[in-house]
Amino acid sequence: MDPETFIAVSSWVNTTLLAGVPLRILASATLAATFWFGAYKQRIALGFLFFMLTILLAYFRPLINLIGSGSM
Repeated sequence: MDPETFIAVSSWVNTTLLAGVPLRILASATLAATFWFGAYKQRIALGFLFFMLTILLAYFRPLINLIGSGSM
C-alpha cells in the first residue's frame, strides 16, 4: 500500500468510525460481546479479547489527542 492510500484510508477511519456516535456504538457492542462470551458462553479468552478491544476503542482517541499526533 502506498503512503497516499494509507493516509486516505486512515483519515477515513478517523472521521467515520473513530468519532462520536459510531465509536460509542462500536465500543458498546464490544463490551456486550465481552459479557456474552466471557460470562454466558464461558469462553474466557474470547471475552478477554473483546474486553481489551473495548479498552482500545474507549481510550484510543483521547490518547492520540494527548500525544498530539493529529487534529482529531
